[in-house]
Amino acid sequence: LSATVSEIVAAMLRASDNYAAEMLVKEIDRQAGGPGLTVSGTARVLEENARLGVNVEGVRMNDGWGPDTGNRATCRALLGSLNLSRQPGFSVLDSGLAIAGHTGTLSRRYVGSPAEIRLAAKTGWINGAAAMVGRIAGQPVRRFALLFNGSFGWPTAQATQDRIVSLLTSNLTG
Repeated sequence: LSATVSEIVAAMLRASDNYAAEMLVKEIDRQAGGPGLTVSGTARVLEENARLGVNVEGVRMNDGWGPDTGNRATCRALLGSLNLSRQPGFSVLDSGLAIAGHTGTLSRRYVGSPAEIRLAAKTGWINGAAAMVGRIAGQPVRRFALLFNGSFGWPTAQATQDRIVSLLTSNLTG
């Protein structure tokens, strides 16, 4: 049995599987009649996001998984992509997120904190750039995107993400 596309996307998001992300971009191009190349796959991803209403102004994708230093993202585009999860056929963009203290890239983070179980997010980090996009359950549900860059390593990136998540989970009810 083969996994469905939704199952592949969910596993990719949860574990931040770079190889799967790159292969999906190539397969998107192949399914659209192209030769299965990264460059045309990323163009198709941006075109489809724009067609679906995601503001892709300022976004540049040179690969499917993020380490190319020419890649550019915006918080607006990340939130727009997350918000696609409200449309039929895109729920995996929310349900596939890692859950704080339990699954994927967040399985060992936020254990015992107000964010545990409430935070569902996709994380990303390469030297000098870090991102997190997701939601925090409560009243109200808080959807957020965080991008920052500079000269820092993983400990600084993680500490910054942790401070923001702490602020977003303070004073939650429900």
